[in-house]
Amino acid sequence: MHSGHWPERRGAEVGEFLSESREFVERVDGALLERLREPATLAELCELVQDEAGPWESEPGMLRFCVHGHLRRLLRRGLISEADPAQLPRRFRAVPASADTSAKGSEMSLLDTVDN
Repeated sequence: MHSGHWPERRGAEVGEFLSESREFVERVDGALLERLREPATLAELCELVQDEAGPWESEPGMLRFCVHGHLRRLLRRGLISEADPAQLPRRFRAVPASADTSAKGSEMSLLDTVDN
């Protein structure tokens, strides 16, 4: 397996890399959902991810595309919503568990829905 950011992986290394990647995404999703009990902006969430999943040498704002991808998936799953669509910058918040209309159980991994 080849990636633009990581060394080549072969054999069992591929499965290990995919497992580590899944764990990382689930850890970031969990941190975002925890933080989004209160509304937050993309910039605030980038700082959170830098603190919780990093640190990386770049500024937290450089994570905006990565964090935005998480937010898009969580929005589609109905796990978060925009706090006030008219307010800028946009703020996001978690949807209470009882309001989750997803047909999938809460025990299911957030990654079990594949983005196309």
